[in-house]
Amino acid sequence: MQAVILAREAELGGRPPAALITLADRLVAQPGLSAWFVDRSRPPALPSNLAGRFIHAPMPPQASYRAPPASLVEVLARAGLDCPEQLETSIHAWLDVFSLIKPALLVCQQAPVAALAARTIDLPVVHFGPGWSIGLEPLAFRPWSGEPSQDNAAMDALLASVNAVLGRHRRTALQHLGQLYGAIDDGLIQGWPELDPCARSGRACYTGCWPAAPMAAARREPGRKLRILAIFENRRELRKLLAWLAEEDCECCLDLPASAAETARHFTSASMTLRAGTPGQTIAQDADIVICHGQHEAVLEALGLGRPLLILPQSTLEHHLASQLEALGLAVVLSSPASAADWRAALASLVQDKTIQQRALAWAQQHPAELADPAQCIIRFCQG
Repeated sequence: MQAVILAREAELGGRPPAALITLADRLVAQPGLSAWFVDRSRPPALPSNLAGRFIHAPMPPQASYRAPPASLVEVLARAGLDCPEQLETSIHAWLDVFSLIKPALLVCQQAPVAALAARTIDLPVVHFGPGWSIGLEPLAFRPWSGEPSQDNAAMDALLASVNAVLGRHRRTALQHLGQLYGAIDDGLIQGWPELDPCARSGRACYTGCWPAAPMAAARREPGRKLRILAIFENRRELRKLLAWLAEEDCECCLDLPASAAETARHFTSASMTLRAGTPGQTIAQDADIVICHGQHEAVLEALGLGRPLLILPQSTLEHHLASQLEALGLAVVLSSPASAADWRAALASLVQDKTIQQRALAWAQQHPAELADPAQCIIRFCQG
């Protein structure tokens, strides 16, 4: 029986990695395959198949989740890559995990230390995630908000730390930090080629919005209230959105991380349903409109279901994706901070502009929800 480890270390927001959890759950059910899920923290409502196959990722003490990181440089520093001694300790901890499980393959989603440890023993690695997170160029390490200049000193220190450890293990030094995230033409990429910021060869495997919910038109019967799904994290903007929604004649489901749930409880009304920190599929099937910051999995699910988006991006990555969707005519984009009037105008634009709704449905009809099943891709890799 071959073993596969699915690993995540870096937490870029307060939401559990729904697609990675689903992938691990499906691999566990495959005959002849032993799958293990390794994450920095145990997600809530972990599927029963994974209950006995979860391992806490070996992380340094300072890696506990605080505010979202401002750049990939900060992500790597939080994971302990800025200190060779700490990094060596973490790598040895990962090597202990590898020795225990004896995996044939490591699947990484923002797991740079695990990938580095695998490099020291030539363990095959597949990276799973959005296009911006696989095969990174040095430019990707610039801050996600604020000034676009790179913190070259921090990058140089991280690279020196990584190469010092690789040298101890007699492995080739990295030329830049992006090599921790695989080659540009490899990996399992969540999304469609049109939304990928990188140009890749035919070896790249796109998964669409896997795991996909059945696409269905959200037809509003006469008299039915507008249904909104809000996947939100910014508490300041959340207060404005909720205060406005409470006055509107609509139904709203709030899909929030636990950190924002308490804020929401003070504003929710009878027409609002609160879901806090729940992994897996949201209820976008029942929504007419999806409101979010531009989180990758939320956008993919909405597009796969043919739902128009209202996006309030918070980071450079979200701004980039929001700009793409706006150019494709699939979303209305708001700038932060947004006033109640801004929210009202943006939502009115989505509701009244049938063209955006038609484009969203056309996208879902023209783009297969599941281009490739990552579980089957991993099985084929293990089978050689």
